[in-house]
Amino acid sequence: FGVVFDYVKKDLYVGIVGENATLNGTTITTSNIKNSCEGILATGFPVKDKLNDSNYKERMTLFSKFKKIRMFGTAVISIVLVASGKVDAYYESSIRIWDVAGPLAILKAAGVDKSHIVKLTVFVTDLRGFNYVNESFKAFFSGIDFPARSTVEVSELPLNAKVEIECIAFV
Repeated sequence: FGVVFDYVKKDLYVGIVGENATLNGTTITTSNIKNSCEGILATGFPVKDKLNDSNYKERMTLFSKFKKIRMFGTAVISIVLVASGKVDAYYESSIRIWDVAGPLAILKAAGVDKSHIVKLTVFVTDLRGFNYVNESFKAFFSGIDFPARSTVEVSELPLNAKVEIECIAFV
């Protein structure tokens, strides 16, 4: 389960996986927008992210596919806004699980699952491990259509991680 309280708006989001997600006691679901050009994308720029020509162009390409772009200042609020249908998608890189564990449970309780994933970018520090990544990918997405995927070798990842995965899901 996950619980998020928005102190500014005094909103309480609760999600129990396998049951439902609520906002102030009322059941919530994601939006029914099917085309990103009609949707609102929430995003952010993490402090440790270095904006360069390459990732700037990548972000602008993504942003141009949406009707509106919004920044709420926190991953937690952005994700619960997706869960409640107030925002249609969320994108941010370098997110840590402790920042998003609660809202992800709420999102899942609101009906989002791995079948909503449309694109993965997998960053690895050693392409010799690609077979392991590929087998993990096939096992995780078994039984559903595979999303688009790119795998990129990088010299280093934060916290000495060997793999980092950027995920875009359309709900």
